[in-house]
Amino acid sequence: MDRGWIWVIPPLLLCLAGAVLKACRHRGEPRHHHQGWGHKHGEATLSIDIYAYMSKISGWNPGFKVGISVILLLMCVIANNMVVSLSVILITSTVTVVLGDMSLHHYLNLLTVPVVFLVAGSIMVLIKYFHLVGY
Repeated sequence: MDRGWIWVIPPLLLCLAGAVLKACRHRGEPRHHHQGWGHKHGEATLSIDIYAYMSKISGWNPGFKVGISVILLLMCVIANNMVVSLSVILITSTVTVVLGDMSLHHYLNLLTVPVVFLVAGSIMVLIKYFHLVGY
């Protein structure tokens, strides 16, 4: 069994520990309510900008969030391993839904368009591959 991806476990655990620490540190603080944002009649969905504004992690340092994103992206690309990629997806989804206090239904709705493009692109690559191989 290939264990070349084992190096990514400590950074993933560090990211998870930092997120849990941040959540525990701000537990019990009153949540800010912003008037004028939220559901409006006549709109089927909320904009991703509104979700970002209403998220509990919107107050986190933007540089920290970008840095973690770049590190996780590099880990996925360098490791080139399904377990690492699925772990990153699971951790980032958990941070977004649980720590960001976002409904899982809304989160999955936001991912619908990217997943459709991913599936369509994968199908096109498979068609091209089988065409080149001669099946």
